[in-house]
Amino acid sequence: MRISEAPSHGQTVMTYDPGSSGALSYLEAAKELAVRAVDGGDA
Repeated sequence: MRISEAPSHGQTVMTYDPGSSGALSYLEAAKELAVRAVDGGDA
């Protein structure tokens, strides 16, 4: 699955193909941002 296909199906990559490498990369980035927000940017 290509990440760019999700919008043409009216979905996010997380709903279109949640197990894809692109979705997993987005999830990992979101986790990192959440940790940094909780830690005040010190992570």
